[in-house]
Amino acid sequence: MSRYLRQKSEILQAVELYQSDLEVIKQKKSNTPKHVDINEVKPQEEVFTVVNDRKQLMDTIKMVGYWAETSLANQIRPLMSNPDEARTVIRSIYQSNADLVVDRAQNRLYVKLHHSNFAHVDKIIQELFKQLNKTQSMMPNSDLTLYYQLLSEKKTA
Repeated sequence: MSRYLRQKSEILQAVELYQSDLEVIKQKKSNTPKHVDINEVKPQEEVFTVVNDRKQLMDTIKMVGYWAETSLANQIRPLMSNPDEARTVIRSIYQSNADLVVDRAQNRLYVKLHHSNFAHVDKIIQELFKQLNKTQSMMPNSDLTLYYQLLSEKKTA
Protein backbone atom coordinates (compact mmCIF):
# COMPACT_ATOMS: atom_id res chain seq x y z
CA MET A 1 0.00 0.00 0.00
CA SER A 2 2.84 2.42 0.81
CA ARG A 3 4.38 1.79 -2.63
CA TYR A 4 1.04 2.69 -4.23
CA LEU A 5 0.81 5.91 -2.19
CA ARG A 6 4.39 6.83 -3.06
CA GLN A 7 3.75 6.36 -6.81
CA LYS A 8 0.52 8.31 -6.55
CA SER A 9 2.36 11.10 -4.74
CA GLU A 10 5.07 11.24 -7.44
CA ILE A 11 2.46 11.36 -10.19
CA LEU A 12 0.55 14.09 -8.36
CA GLN A 13 3.76 16.16 -8.01
CA ALA A 14 4.47 15.75 -11.74
CA VAL A 15 0.92 16.84 -12.62
CA GLU A 16 1.23 19.91 -10.37
CA LEU A 17 4.57 20.77 -11.99
CA TYR A 18 3.04 20.50 -15.48
CA GLN A 19 0.04 22.57 -14.40
CA SER A 20 2.31 25.34 -13.16
CA ASP A 21 4.23 25.23 -16.47
CA LEU A 22 0.91 25.37 -18.30
CA GLU A 23 -0.12 28.46 -16.34
CA VAL A 24 3.16 30.19 -17.27
CA ILE A 25 2.64 29.34 -20.96
CA LYS A 26 -0.97 30.55 -20.86
CA GLN A 27 0.18 33.82 -19.30
CA LYS A 28 2.81 34.32 -22.04
CA LYS A 29 0.20 33.55 -24.70
CA SER A 30 -2.28 36.07 -23.29
CA ASN A 31 0.47 38.74 -23.25
CA THR A 32 1.37 38.07 -26.92
CA PRO A 33 -0.33 40.54 -29.28
CA LYS A 34 -2.98 39.02 -31.54
CA HIS A 35 -1.98 41.16 -34.55
CA VAL A 36 1.33 42.64 -35.58
CA ASP A 37 1.44 45.85 -37.57
CA ILE A 38 3.46 45.43 -40.77
CA ASN A 39 5.40 48.57 -39.84
CA GLU A 40 6.68 46.81 -36.73
CA VAL A 41 8.35 44.07 -38.78
CA LYS A 42 12.06 44.63 -39.28
CA PRO A 43 12.85 45.65 -42.87
CA GLN A 44 15.47 42.91 -43.32
CA GLU A 45 12.86 40.27 -42.48
CA GLU A 46 10.92 39.45 -45.59
CA VAL A 47 7.31 38.49 -45.09
CA PHE A 48 6.76 35.45 -47.31
CA THR A 49 4.41 32.59 -46.79
CA VAL A 50 3.62 29.39 -48.61
CA VAL A 51 0.31 30.96 -49.62
CA ASN A 52 2.09 33.93 -51.26
CA ASP A 53 4.51 31.63 -53.10
CA ARG A 54 1.69 29.36 -54.28
CA LYS A 55 -0.36 32.35 -55.43
CA GLN A 56 2.62 33.75 -57.32
CA LEU A 57 3.16 30.40 -59.08
CA MET A 58 -0.52 30.14 -60.00
CA ASP A 59 -0.56 33.73 -61.28
CA THR A 60 2.51 33.00 -63.41
CA ILE A 61 0.88 29.91 -64.92
CA LYS A 62 -2.29 31.91 -65.64
CA MET A 63 -0.27 34.66 -67.33
CA VAL A 64 1.59 32.17 -69.54
CA GLY A 65 -1.75 30.62 -70.52
CA TYR A 66 -3.18 34.05 -71.27
CA TRP A 67 -0.17 34.96 -73.44
CA ALA A 68 -0.48 31.67 -75.36
CA GLU A 69 -4.20 32.26 -75.85
CA THR A 70 -3.55 35.82 -77.04
CA SER A 71 -0.85 34.68 -79.47
CA LEU A 72 -3.13 32.04 -81.01
CA ALA A 73 -6.04 34.50 -81.16
CA ASN A 74 -3.83 37.01 -82.97
CA GLN A 75 -2.96 34.36 -85.57
CA ILE A 76 -6.59 33.61 -86.42
CA ARG A 77 -7.96 37.15 -86.08
CA PRO A 78 -7.24 38.09 -89.75
CA LEU A 79 -9.15 34.99 -90.91
CA MET A 80 -12.34 35.92 -89.11
CA SER A 81 -15.22 38.13 -90.20
CA ASN A 82 -15.66 39.15 -86.56
CA PRO A 83 -12.14 39.39 -85.09
CA ASP A 84 -13.48 40.00 -81.57
CA GLU A 85 -14.53 36.35 -81.41
CA ALA A 86 -10.99 35.00 -81.95
CA ARG A 87 -10.44 34.40 -78.25
CA THR A 88 -13.77 32.55 -78.06
CA VAL A 89 -12.69 30.23 -80.88
CA ILE A 90 -9.37 29.53 -79.13
CA ARG A 91 -11.19 28.73 -75.88
CA SER A 92 -13.49 26.36 -77.77
CA ILE A 93 -10.40 24.58 -79.12
CA TYR A 94 -9.07 24.20 -75.57
CA GLN A 95 -12.37 22.69 -74.46
CA SER A 96 -12.80 20.37 -77.45
CA ASN A 97 -12.20 16.65 -77.36
CA ALA A 98 -9.08 15.43 -79.10
CA ASP A 99 -7.41 12.12 -79.81
CA LEU A 100 -3.68 11.66 -79.31
CA VAL A 101 -2.05 9.21 -81.71
CA VAL A 102 1.65 8.33 -81.65
CA ASP A 103 3.25 7.46 -84.99
CA ARG A 104 6.71 6.09 -84.19
CA ALA A 105 7.52 5.54 -87.88
CA GLN A 106 7.39 9.29 -88.55
CA ASN A 107 8.24 10.36 -84.96
CA ARG A 108 5.01 12.33 -84.67
CA LEU A 109 2.39 12.86 -82.04
CA TYR A 110 -0.89 13.58 -83.80
CA VAL A 111 -3.34 15.79 -81.95
CA LYS A 112 -6.61 15.06 -83.72
CA LEU A 113 -9.24 17.58 -82.76
CA HIS A 114 -12.92 16.77 -83.07
CA HIS A 115 -14.96 19.06 -85.29
CA SER A 116 -16.74 22.11 -83.95
CA ASN A 117 -20.43 22.73 -84.58
CA PHE A 118 -19.72 25.27 -87.32
CA ALA A 119 -18.01 24.71 -90.68
CA HIS A 120 -16.53 28.23 -90.77
CA VAL A 121 -14.88 27.64 -87.37
CA ASP A 122 -13.45 24.35 -88.68
CA LYS A 123 -11.87 26.24 -91.61
CA ILE A 124 -10.28 28.72 -89.21
CA ILE A 125 -9.01 25.87 -87.04
CA GLN A 126 -7.52 24.14 -90.11
CA GLU A 127 -5.64 27.32 -91.02
CA LEU A 128 -4.38 27.66 -87.46
CA PHE A 129 -3.23 24.04 -87.51
CA LYS A 130 -1.34 24.67 -90.78
CA GLN A 131 0.51 27.52 -89.10
CA LEU A 132 1.23 25.45 -85.98
CA ASN A 133 2.43 22.46 -88.00
CA LYS A 134 4.95 24.69 -89.82
CA THR A 135 6.67 25.37 -86.49
CA GLN A 136 7.69 21.68 -86.14
CA SER A 137 7.18 21.87 -82.35
CA MET A 138 8.64 18.98 -80.40
CA MET A 139 6.83 17.22 -77.58
CA PRO A 140 8.83 17.97 -74.40
CA ASN A 141 11.10 15.15 -73.21
CA SER A 142 10.60 13.11 -76.38
CA ASP A 143 11.66 12.95 -80.00
CA LEU A 144 8.06 13.36 -81.25
CA THR A 145 6.98 16.28 -83.41
CA LEU A 146 3.54 17.67 -82.62
CA TYR A 147 1.21 17.55 -85.59
CA TYR A 148 -2.30 19.02 -85.38
CA GLN A 149 -5.27 18.05 -87.54
CA LEU A 150 -9.03 17.78 -87.55
CA LEU A 151 -10.28 14.21 -87.46
CA SER A 152 -11.56 14.22 -91.06
CA GLU A 153 -8.21 15.33 -92.52
CA LYS A 154 -5.90 12.83 -94.16
CA LYS A 155 -2.39 12.39 -92.75
CA THR A 156 -0.09 14.67 -94.69
CA ALA A 157 3.65 14.93 -94.60
